[in-house]
Amino acid sequence: MAIVWFNENTTKAKNSLITITDANITLNKYACEFFEAAYSVMLGLDYDSKILLIKPLSKDLATRGDIPLDHQYKITVRSSYGRIANVDFIREIKSIIGVESLKDSPKKYKCKWINDHQALEVDLSKEEI
Repeated sequence: MAIVWFNENTTKAKNSLITITDANITLNKYACEFFEAAYSVMLGLDYDSKILLIKPLSKDLATRGDIPLDHQYKITVRSSYGRIANVDFIREIKSIIGVESLKDSPKKYKCKWINDHQALEVDLSKEEI
């Protein structure tokens, strides 16, 4: 008998994913790795390319005064997920992806860290099924 012991690190690819609902954006455990020390986040959209950017802000960066408070949004990070709740921003996302409601069908997207922007990038034209 040849036993192969299960090892989570080698048996599945660790994909950073976000889920978008009508109420919030949820980051999975792997996407949260970039936000563990985040005090708040900045949210950005490229309407032409259908790209969403989520940029973590440290407390020092968020409170030094050069980033307006109305450009900063709260993120809640737990051990297995992170959550950003902003209905107005989600309304903009829904207009980009062409849906009226996400109540019965939340959308999932892969995301990746972009060093140039120091932000998590989500391609809203490539929904994960």
